[in-house]
Order: sequence, then C-alpha cells, then structure tokens
Amino acid sequence: MISMLAAAATAVLYTQGSVQNPEGAFAKGDGKTCTLSWDGTGQQPVLALDFGAKSVGGYAVIHVTARTGDPVLRLAYANHPDGLGERGCFWRETSARYLGPTFDIPVLPGNINRHELYRVCREGQFVAPLIQGQQRYVRVQLDTPGRVAIDAVGIENAEVFSTEPRRGSFACSDDRITRLWDISVWTCQLASFPNHDAWKKVGGWILPRKLEQAAADVWCRKTAPADGMLEIAYEFDANPHFPKGVFEVLHGGVRTKVVQESTNAVATVKVPVKKGERLGLSVPKESWPVIRAMSVAGQDLMDLADWDFARTLPFTADGAKRDRLIWSGDLWWAERNLFYGFGPDSPYMKGNVKMLAFNRTPEGYTHASPYAERSVRPPRGDYGPFGSDEFAAWFIPVAWDHLLYTADYETLKLVWPDVVALVGYLNAHRRGDGIFEPRKETCKHAAGLVFGGTSLHHRSYMNILLWKTLKDAASIARCLGHVHEADVWSRDADKFAPVVRQAFWDEAKGFFALSQEQRHMGFEANALALATRFATPQEAARIRPQLVRTGHGKFQALAARGKFEYGDTAGGLKAIEDHNWYRLLDPDWKGALTVTECMGLIRRGWGDESHPDTAIGGIYSSYLLGVVPTAPGFRTFSVRPQTAGLTWAEGVVPTPRGDIRVRWDRKEDGLAVKVAVPPTLVAEFTWGATAKTLPAGEHAFLAK
Repeated sequence: MISMLAAAATAVLYTQGSVQNPEGAFAKGDGKTCTLSWDGTGQQPVLALDFGAKSVGGYAVIHVTARTGDPVLRLAYANHPDGLGERGCFWRETSARYLGPTFDIPVLPGNINRHELYRVCREGQFVAPLIQGQQRYVRVQLDTPGRVAIDAVGIENAEVFSTEPRRGSFACSDDRITRLWDISVWTCQLASFPNHDAWKKVGGWILPRKLEQAAADVWCRKTAPADGMLEIAYEFDANPHFPKGVFEVLHGGVRTKVVQESTNAVATVKVPVKKGERLGLSVPKESWPVIRAMSVAGQDLMDLADWDFARTLPFTADGAKRDRLIWSGDLWWAERNLFYGFGPDSPYMKGNVKMLAFNRTPEGYTHASPYAERSVRPPRGDYGPFGSDEFAAWFIPVAWDHLLYTADYETLKLVWPDVVALVGYLNAHRRGDGIFEPRKETCKHAAGLVFGGTSLHHRSYMNILLWKTLKDAASIARCLGHVHEADVWSRDADKFAPVVRQAFWDEAKGFFALSQEQRHMGFEANALALATRFATPQEAARIRPQLVRTGHGKFQALAARGKFEYGDTAGGLKAIEDHNWYRLLDPDWKGALTVTECMGLIRRGWGDESHPDTAIGGIYSSYLLGVVPTAPGFRTFSVRPQTAGLTWAEGVVPTPRGDIRVRWDRKEDGLAVKVAVPPTLVAEFTWGATAKTLPAGEHAFLAK
C-alpha cells in the first residue's frame, strides 16, 4: 500500500501534545512510525504536515501499525497555515451557496468538508471516500483518548489530476516571470482531470459514489457464474455528518439494503445468488462505502472494467479544490496555458469542447457549468445551475482557439451543429438594432456584479463578446468549408461593430460604458475590447491608461493581455505586477504556489487556490516569446517578440507538426534571434524594422 501513495509530506509544519518521532517516514514504509497518544487531559496531539508549496490533490490514505482502544483520528486540510484548524479551511456549513440553497460547492466527488474522521478500530489502511482536490497542509489530530501509531500519510492521485509531461517551456531574464509561467501551467495541470468517474479505485479498494447527475444503480457486466454467494467486504468512514452508511445490493430483481454505523469498522454482507443473475450496487448521493473485497461464487469483481458506472471525458475545471465543474466563461482565459504547456495532444481541451457542446439545449443555449457526468442532453428551458448567456456565448471562442492551436478538425466537425445552434440562439435574443436583449433567467454572471445577482441592463461586455462570437464562428465555418455560414456571420460581425460603438462608446471619456443604462466605465468590457482587438488603435490608446487595477484578477489578467495585444509591453507587465501574482513569490508566502480565484491571496475559506482563469503563462508565451498561430495547428504562425525590460527569452511551443523553438537576446545593435520551424509550417517574424518569412528549418539572424 505505502508505495502506492502519490504524494507524501515533505516537512513537518508543527506538532502539539504528545507526538513521538514526528520526523518519521510518512510514505516509504521503512519501519519508522509516528505515534500520537492522549489520556484525555491536557492538549490533544496534533501533527501538521507540509506537502510542498505546489500542493497536491487526491485521496487521503493513512496506514496504522498499532493502536490502543478505539481512538478517532481527524484529518483536516488547508493551503495556508491560517486555515489549518481542526475542520480545515472550510466545511459544509460555510460552503458556497451562490448557485442556490441546495447546490453544494465543492461539487462531488470533491469533499464538501475539508476534514474527515477515522475511527481507528483496527490496524492497516484507511482511505478517504471523497477527493480533497488540493492541499498543501494536512493536520492529523487525535480526537479521543488512546494511542495510534502511523507509518504512512499520503495523498493518492488516482486519476485526480493530470500527470502528462510538459512539451512546452518558457524562460526569460526575469526569473519572476519564469516562475509565474511555471505556476500558471501547474495550476492548469492540477485542475485538469483525466476523468471524473463515479467509481474510483484507491489503495486497491473501490470507492463507489453517486454523483449529482448520475444514476444510483450501477450494474456489473459479469453475471453470477454459478449458484453461490455474492460477498462484499466494506466499511464507512466515521463521518460526523452522516452517522449511518447505506447501500443496496442488487441481484435477480431483489434489493438488499445494507445499513451500518459510520465507524470504519469492516463488515461483510453475503447474499445468495443464482447462476446468470445480474449483479449491482445502489449508492445514494451522501453515503459512500469503501469496498475492500467483492466476489460472487469465487469470481472476483474488483476490476472497475467490470462495472457500468458513470464515466466522464477528461476536462479542465474551474478549480481543483472546489468547483470541479467546467466553466465555459473562464476557459478562454485558461486554455492558452494548456496549449503552450502541453500541446495539441493533451486531451483536456478536446474534452472541454465536447462536454460543452453536449450540454446544449434544443433552443441552442449552452450550459455555462455542466456536470461532467451528465449523459442526457438538457431539455428546453433548462439553463443549468448558472444560467448565463454570456457564459454560453464563450463556447464558440473556446472552440475556435481549440481548432487554432490543435488543428483538431475531427472535434470541430462533431460540434459544428452545436456552433450553428448557439449562433441561432444568440441571434434570436437580439433587438432590431442588433443589441443583445438580456433576460432574467439567463443573466447571472461574474462580470463586475455580485455572484448570483441579475441585471437586465444592456451591457457592453455581452455585446463585445457577441461580436467576438460571430467572428470566431465565421472562422470555424470557413475552416470547415461552410462558406455560406462563414460569409453570413462575418458580414453580421462587421455590421454589428459600429452598432456596439454607437451604443456604448463614450467619446468624451474615451471608454466603453458599462451599459446603455449605466454610463460609467466598465473595466471588464474595456479589457475585453482590447484582448479581442475589438477596439481600434485610437480607442485602445485612450482605454489603456484607464485600465489601472481591478480587484478581480481574472479581468486584471484580461487587461494585461489586451495591453500586450496592442504592443503596450510595459503596460501589460505592469498590470500583472500591480496585482497579486508577484506576491506569490515572496519568501514569506506560506500558501500554495498556484494562481487563485480572482487572484486573491487566499488563506482560508471556500475560495479556490487553484483557478486556471488567472493563469498567465499563455500571455508570456504569446507576447514575450511572441509565438501565436495564425492558421489551425500553427500551419502559419507569427513570431513577434515584445522585449521591453528583458534581455533574453526562450521557449518551446508544441504543435501538431513538432515543436517550435525560439530564443532571442538583446544586443547593442539589435535582437539576436534563433527560430526552429517544424516541417510544413511557416513563420512570419516581425520586430522593429525587420520582417521575415521563415520556412521550415533552423534560422538565426539579427533583427534591427
């Protein structure tokens, strides 16, 4: 068991009470143990472990070698020491409810609580039945009198987050920027899930879970090979929220209910079966048995391939720790980090695009945050837990970027009907002049308003996004050979741009107003106008100085991207430096080295310390290194380094045809450049007065 732990503590943060040998091994099983003992008086023993600044995600696994009595161990989790209380950095009673009173965040199979209890009524392995998606620190506390000796504490990555090796890289003369590229890409990796399957196998044991949108009944693909007994050895973790554990054994049309105290005590249920009978399990949403062994008439049933539980595509979520949902409105910020870090063969963006397309209603609306396990398309009028036309619209820019960076024509052909349907849906809700008409049931959004709030204002952000959606839909159509749709949508976008300007541009103040009803500056709308190149160069020059700082790091990153887009390198770098990204690099920072929700320096609470939409690695690769595709799969691409303040930069950009390699160095007389162009690709290099077309091969030259 011990060798299976994917991550173990790198250091002991602190101890209190009676803890013997806290420096013992917690992963290798080399005979060393750590012992916690308590007689019920004085301070409870606590061992706090540091799993490293990058933090880890997965299932907690502990191994007990000796005990006295039936003591209770408590494990709690946090990403900063300030949150490492006995219930961790948040718990169910303080969880997010902005999506409604019955909607829990974290989303299953993420644990709604950041703590777990284990009644140590035996020696051996203990496995948490739900994921703790991200934790730097784990607190092990003895809650009741007794003695417990532990020789392993670890977090097992049972397909919880991506382990694919990176193909891309970036480094430059400013080590802070190099480190932030790494932190950004790692955050996206931590929030990229190989699957979100209802059942998992951890430490050799099966964890059957009922997910929100999956069936409770799960059937085995094998039938009983002979008359005999179906035997299941199981336990329930000592969960204070669910003192009783329950599941049902299904066989031959009979449902046998199993109920047991949640105490980690091992029990066995035996059910007589007849040859050829179907076998199954039914697990309710908030009851999670741990199956230690399962067989029928001597035939082992512990292979997950033998069971028809809900299985999901790979996808990138809005956070590893908490949401565990795909959010279309945030992917456009995050996806470039995946493309530059892992390349076109990484499965996560493909899964994202397919999942969003599948969650389209008959009228064309695309769910903003669909459940990964959903197996039936949503019905008409079902706008999901976060009804938002803005987030729905983002599906098309996300899909276009996927095609642009990967040349994955197969997936785009598959989702083409969903692109057409979404354009039709958006157009159906426009006024006669083309401005988008908001509706109460689909106007929840995070763009500068309170979460869960609604606004029926005609917002510039939504209309600039609608222009972007039409442009990108036309690009997808043209690449797929749908000439008619490409021409229609392209003409519509061109006609729509002046309508948006007339409705929202304030010529006297030099910005796009928040809405037609509220004429003050909309930070997110103006950042979007730059990042999508909706703004003219003259408009951009007036907008840029006014985009100083917003508390929402996602939109601060968008403003930085927009400034880079118009060649304002110093402004783009300053936008990043003016927020919290560099504070992660402070030697005194004891939290996780990941970018966070809104780029706040989170120390406790349900806020997510792993939020890909504030990752900025893709910005550095796109603009400082300067490599951006201009045709799908980098068939043609530009190399336009932005060098202000840096003396050198180098990087690898993965493509379907091989890796692009770029290195540039500032010299007194210009820029020394090396570019490796993969076979069949063509680069257009621009810097200063130098413009070159670079065919496949190795190139070295001085740009002036």
